Amino acid sequence: MYQVGSVFEKLSVGNHPKKSKVLTGEELNQFIREADDETYLMVRVVLILGISGACRREELTKMRIDAIEDKDSILVVKEE
Repeated sequence: MYQVGSVFEKLSVGNHPKKSKVLTGEELNQFIREADDETYLMVRVVLILGISGACRREELTKMRIDAIEDKDSILVVKEE
C-alpha cells in the first residue's frame, strides 16, 4: 500500500508552485492616489473600504450598496 505523502511527492516532481503577487503599502497608496477614476474608481473604493474596514473577501463580496449610508462626513456600512 502507498503512503499518501510519497504519492504526492512523486506527482509533484518538477512542479513549481506559483507565488501570489502582493503589493506593498506604498504601492497601494500610490494606486489610490494616482489611478484614473474613469477606469479604476470602483476598485479604489473597494480597496479603501476593505483596508479601512478590515474586511474579509467574503464580507466585501456580500456588501450591498443599500447597506451603505452617507452621513455627510462619514459612511456607515451596515452588516447584513
